[in-house]
Amino acid sequence: MDVEQGRRLPLAPGQGERPDGHGGWSPRVRRLVEETHALCESWLEAPLRACLLDAEHKLFGQAEQARNYMDQQVHMSVRVRLQNHREMLERRFFAELAGRFEQLGSRTQSDAPLTLSLLDDGEDDERAALEQAGVRSEARHAPMLFELSYRYGALTSLPPLEGEDLPLGAQSLSRCFLDALRDWELPIRHRLLLLDAFDHMVVRHLASLYETVNQHLSGEGILPHLHAYRVARPGEGRGLRIPTPAVPGSVPAGAAPPPLELGDNVLDMLRELLALQRAVAPPPAPAGQALSDDQLQHLLAALQAPLAHAAQRVAAGGQATQLRDQLLALLNAGTETSAPKLSLSARQDDTVQLVALLFDQMTSAMQHDSHAYRLLGEWEVPLLRMALADRDVFDQREHPARRLLAAMADAAHDWLDGNESDADRSLATKLTQLAERAQREPPSAALYTSLLTDIEHHLSLLSRKAQATERRQVEAMQGRERLEHARRHAAELMAERFRAAPPRGLVRTLLERAWSDVLALTLLRNGEESDTFAARLRITDQLLGLAPVDDRNALLDDIQTGLQQIGMQAEEAAQVARRLLGNPDDAAASDDGLSATGVAMKLKQHQRLGEHQATEAAPLPEPAKAAEPPSEEERRVRARLLTLPFGTWFDFLDEAGQVARTQKLAWYSTVSGRCLFVTRRGTRGDEQALEQLARDIVQGRAREAIAPRENLFDRGLRALMENLRPGAAHAGGRQ
Repeated sequence: MDVEQGRRLPLAPGQGERPDGHGGWSPRVRRLVEETHALCESWLEAPLRACLLDAEHKLFGQAEQARNYMDQQVHMSVRVRLQNHREMLERRFFAELAGRFEQLGSRTQSDAPLTLSLLDDGEDDERAALEQAGVRSEARHAPMLFELSYRYGALTSLPPLEGEDLPLGAQSLSRCFLDALRDWELPIRHRLLLLDAFDHMVVRHLASLYETVNQHLSGEGILPHLHAYRVARPGEGRGLRIPTPAVPGSVPAGAAPPPLELGDNVLDMLRELLALQRAVAPPPAPAGQALSDDQLQHLLAALQAPLAHAAQRVAAGGQATQLRDQLLALLNAGTETSAPKLSLSARQDDTVQLVALLFDQMTSAMQHDSHAYRLLGEWEVPLLRMALADRDVFDQREHPARRLLAAMADAAHDWLDGNESDADRSLATKLTQLAERAQREPPSAALYTSLLTDIEHHLSLLSRKAQATERRQVEAMQGRERLEHARRHAAELMAERFRAAPPRGLVRTLLERAWSDVLALTLLRNGEESDTFAARLRITDQLLGLAPVDDRNALLDDIQTGLQQIGMQAEEAAQVARRLLGNPDDAAASDDGLSATGVAMKLKQHQRLGEHQATEAAPLPEPAKAAEPPSEEERRVRARLLTLPFGTWFDFLDEAGQVARTQKLAWYSTVSGRCLFVTRRGTRGDEQALEQLARDIVQGRAREAIAPRENLFDRGLRALMENLRPGAAHAGGRQ
């Protein structure tokens, strides 16, 4: 394989020779190094872009799951920086890679002084992640790395290159990636996140690069007859790495099958498991001409609508394995009897049945009238086309098709609750548009990456709206809490004065119904140590006769001002104040035509401070007034609740023990013991005392929701593997 000479650039700008101390390279060696560097750089362009896009998705996911607003802001700011400086990061990475090739074969010892940097937890975690990436890559690409290390050693007249000495090695490439990030001063958790994205999108797929470079060097005469043979380790078997029973479909008595792990060759494992299931009753051999992959994709695109309807009928009937027969019937519809029939190859046949069984597993726990169930039905044929075009759908955890399907199902389950709100309609429209696009365009990883970015952007808008709504609910709850504390404190101060000088009827009504709210509002606005609050307390003492009245008109004005601050009209406040301070024969009071009974009625009809919020959420009973004293277990649970961070999700169960609703603990008070739950959209949910929540948890009416460790696709895949494995209770079909 040749590389155009005109496109090759010097490895280090402005340098035509190797640095001092490396020895001279012959023109042939120099050419081969430059050519392999060019091959490596060309191959890495697309995976590196996919890596950065994957890191953006992971940062977005962490921001969505953040427990507080500060962490969410940090994740989003790093994501924005990554979006804005993506090209600069790529240039730095390739510059670091060029430096590695320039120093190929150099094994100079570092003159840097010894430091205690190894004691830093972040650097230690980073170094461990690099070593693990190298170990996994060596295990995954051992034969090709073996040949590559020997060929580069022969090229540079050195022993075989390993670890970071090999520029194309996993450790070297990962180190280049981290060095490209060194000026960003990112937190260690974000550096590890980016390194994990690099490992998933670049390092795990280096096999094709290694094969290309090995072929190029072999063709140039660098160890052309070198071949690496894999040596089996003791006890290592082929295929599934699980003991195969003597009789297919059975396991030894009393022995549970070992759990299957999702690895890098999931499709091969599933095909072997499917073959074991067929061993008891082999299917009839396919008759007719097998379709090529391109022909099958073309026909699937043409049969998109009828095959989707057939898939829904098959799923509704619980016979997922019949989708293959439905597909063959559609492919051969209208074919003359004498014409050869179309059939599927063995790989195509297995893929069709595995996709049908996978969707059967994913929808088995869903209600048939739910949005998530209907949505998955629209994606079965597009995913079948993608799986036929790219086997990595099964083998790669971070494949965009798998992530998209999981994101779509979660969006339908979490946001489409049937309320027909604007958010519901906009999201339902967006999901429909994405499904139609997937059905219309040819399947590719780029298509599903674009669809994933689109739905994540839409969900981020809904999430931000929900966060703003939730913030308003929490602020309102905190305001109610402060108001309640102020009213209680004002009532305590008023009760002390009532004991010293019990008031008469009208004065008592004014103080209890209106002036106590004036004191509470003054506490909220000015604080207990303010001069304004001291002046309001003096007015209280003057009304009770505990303090002399120096200026009757000033006192009248102060009472009117206070009453107006709690929402009383100016004329009404003046009437109440004059009637309160005036004598029975006072001419000003008698001119109002307002008797003591009329004043009392006005005060009782007046809306008290905070009553408009009480209509939205009824006041909670105080914890001290609970019907039953809490048990030791309830007190222990309540103490643990006070350690939970805001944002913890809870499931509330019905009488049958099923999850009736899931809500988020948005706020609780350690003083009053109140807690507020919100829905997924941030609207107000349940509001109760922590004692009641602890009692519900102990009695099994509520529980802390545990997020699944795997997404819907991975859970369905694992369930499919367990269902197909030897010894499963039901072979094929729906369990």
